Amino acid sequence: MVRFVLPAGTLGAAAPVGAALVLALQNGALAAPCPCAKIEVYVDCAAKAGGTGKQDSPFSSLAPVNGLKLKAGDSIRLKRGASCQGSLTVRGAGEAGKPIVIGPYGDGGKAPVVQATGAEQALLLEDAQYVQVSGLELTAPGDGTRPRRGVYVLAKDSGTMHGIQLTGLDVHDVRGEAKPSAPNAGGAAASGGIVVEAAGSATPTTFDDLKINGNRVHAVDGAGISVWSSWCRRPDTPSPDGCSQAWTPIRRLAINGDLLWDVGGTGIQVAATQGASITGNHIEGFNARSGTFGAGVAVAGSTGTGVSGNDVSGGKTGGTGAASAGGMAYDVGTGTEGLALKANLSHDNRGGFVHLCAASGFTLSGNVSIDDRAHGFQVCDAPLTGGTIRGNTVYLADGVEQLVVDADTEQKLDVKFTGNLVERDGTKGTVGWNVASPAWVVDHNLLHGFPVPATATATIKADPGFLAPGLADPVAYQLIAGSPAIGAGVGAGVGAGAAKGGIDGFPVSPAKVPAATPNIGGVQAPAAFPAGLADSFNAATPGQAPAGWQVTGSAAAAADPSGGLGSSLVLTERPTPSTAVRLLPVSGGVVRVRARLRASDTGHTGWLKVLDAKDGTVAAVGLTPGGHVAFTDGKHEEQSAAAYPPNAWVPVSLLIRPEDGAYELSVNGVQQAKGALGEGAGLAAKIQAALSPGPDAAKGTATFTVDDVLVTPEPCPPAPMHDDHA
Repeated sequence: MVRFVLPAGTLGAAAPVGAALVLALQNGALAAPCPCAKIEVYVDCAAKAGGTGKQDSPFSSLAPVNGLKLKAGDSIRLKRGASCQGSLTVRGAGEAGKPIVIGPYGDGGKAPVVQATGAEQALLLEDAQYVQVSGLELTAPGDGTRPRRGVYVLAKDSGTMHGIQLTGLDVHDVRGEAKPSAPNAGGAAASGGIVVEAAGSATPTTFDDLKINGNRVHAVDGAGISVWSSWCRRPDTPSPDGCSQAWTPIRRLAINGDLLWDVGGTGIQVAATQGASITGNHIEGFNARSGTFGAGVAVAGSTGTGVSGNDVSGGKTGGTGAASAGGMAYDVGTGTEGLALKANLSHDNRGGFVHLCAASGFTLSGNVSIDDRAHGFQVCDAPLTGGTIRGNTVYLADGVEQLVVDADTEQKLDVKFTGNLVERDGTKGTVGWNVASPAWVVDHNLLHGFPVPATATATIKADPGFLAPGLADPVAYQLIAGSPAIGAGVGAGVGAGAAKGGIDGFPVSPAKVPAATPNIGGVQAPAAFPAGLADSFNAATPGQAPAGWQVTGSAAAAADPSGGLGSSLVLTERPTPSTAVRLLPVSGGVVRVRARLRASDTGHTGWLKVLDAKDGTVAAVGLTPGGHVAFTDGKHEEQSAAAYPPNAWVPVSLLIRPEDGAYELSVNGVQQAKGALGEGAGLAAKIQAALSPGPDAAKGTATFTVDDVLVTPEPCPPAPMHDDHA
């Protein structure tokens, strides 16, 4: 709908635009009726041709809106459930508090689809600012020989572009050329799911207040999310390749809460940013098709970046020579200053944990690495300045091979490696250390199960005493009573957050340890209570029921479907339900149940249930039809806001509080819902995995997979801590 917005007292109300104006707008001949007009355009690509752009007469294609010059308060709405071919182009500028809005309209749950069908991208924001885009499904098929993007945000010689928000988008099947994504490679005109680029050579160009939050990016080639600027050349520090223009950093960039899986190259890569936040993202499966260097999260040519609370797994290696180092979870790249990599999880990455190259002033703290192959910390042939690697946990299961530190260079490496915990569990495989630079300090660490470097000082060599080693869950790497790592750290804490008696570390418990005596390792919490159940299924015989589990139907151990180390419990659809039940020690206190769940599709129902002694449901979490994580007390089933992807792991947690008659559901570490325990529910006595038969049960193709089940008593909330210095 297009309306004039007239000053008060003229005609008293907004008047519709005439037919001639609508015709001109539809033909792309007129950008806007007048400076005071407000544009509200509706598009339904399933509607009949000849619409006027009003909600009751929508345009039937994207062509009429692509020529618009949008302004503050304008909007383009696409019909839910409809699919448009081609590319949607957005140009213009909103204002702070009055953005241009691009999103869906209408009833129904399916997002509107824009399929590029030969165009380079499904959605182009060109020299636009104060734009909010949400709720669209975007695809860009291709043959892998030309650039393809789901979203392309491009600013060229246009100054500072403010206030762009991309939220709740589903970007998939983007099949563009996989350009090399080495740590310091240029990102100009890159392929990927969501690509942001500041380009040009005449006018310094950048973005400010750019938010890429809560999106799903999957089955894409190139990068999952890429933020790049050619305005990245700095005179005082090395710059990434492709930096042709003077430093004009992208500011207030936030990439938060995005879900990425099956990414051809790097998961999230940013360059030429200042103070960027990359937080709470989940990346599973990256560098799958690049044939070269690709990381889970890569930062280059940036200052003051915060990378925290991310979960990165399934990195693949590719290429030969130096390029074979790809598949690492985190890359601190060329020209990076003041980066804080804090409280992140990395597991089952074939390339390793962290890559470091020509960086300065970085801090790596409170991170947990589980069964990353090849390299723990790898350093390129370039100097490092003022680096701190402190208070991290690295766990290597029997048979995992890794160079804990691999710095095959004669360059000066000014790095302090202190307070870290590295555990090799078993004797199979080679675990070693390769550092030539005497400036790399190794002090006050716990290093167990492999040769300690000769330069190390004050090293503890004893078993650290983990709660449940072998699980791909950071909570499993809490320390138990008697651990030599408890209170054995040095200094006032792991990071700058060491205040009022608590210190930085992976957030596994609300309880804190004293700042003066931190733990060694990435988990800064008091000694954990023994687990009621901890099962990684890695010791189970493939094709057989895991020890201690009673099964019906088809439920057996099988290889981790993501390619991770070890086995999982896989339930396969049959005409009758497939179940697996395990007894728990009965406890009257607060109990937390954690696990990873995985569904082969979004059309079946798989549950992880906590049962009482009479098989009544205490609380349950499920992956149910429609693609949302569900929860129930056995009587009232509800859908949470968390959508789950098929063929990807979903970490879930149920916190059961019998005394309060309540439970809490968290998905991917984020609390999603609270529920009331059903009337008459008993204490937690069993845990059950169950897959119900669907309409195609006879085919037996649907699966529901469970892994890394951890059941623990939850400690009481800590008493308030008194600070004598407050």
